Amino acid sequence: MQIYRQRPPWQDIGLAKCWRGQTRLGKRPGTGYAPAMSHWCVYLLSCADGTLYCGVTTDLARRVAEHNAGTASKYTRARLPVALVASAPSQDKGAALRLEIAVKKRPRAAKLAFLLEQPGAELAGAQQAETSDRGISS
Repeated sequence: MQIYRQRPPWQDIGLAKCWRGQTRLGKRPGTGYAPAMSHWCVYLLSCADGTLYCGVTTDLARRVAEHNAGTASKYTRARLPVALVASAPSQDKGAALRLEIAVKKRPRAAKLAFLLEQPGAELAGAQQAETSDRGISS
């Protein structure tokens, strides 16, 4: 009689490649990871203490809600509430991460202007009203 070893549970449902990092779709399907063909964007938040926070996401509304709930990052958790200032779409995750680094390298005064120079970038609704009241054009 031959004794077979028990197979790990992920092999039965075809997740062995995902768990070993051999696929490009993320870790496990259905756990909130973005699919390979998603739309990435870079966003700029204004925190309650007046500082700016820059990040990347595939779902902007969900990510801003996570920041305001205190579950997104340690930086914004201590500076609630946060408000969306601007966002710019990117072609893929790599382009979004490169743009995020470029924004973070700029001085505070140039961050918003640099992000708005990107194709498809837009100001958030409340921020547009504030800048138009002050006579600032984008």
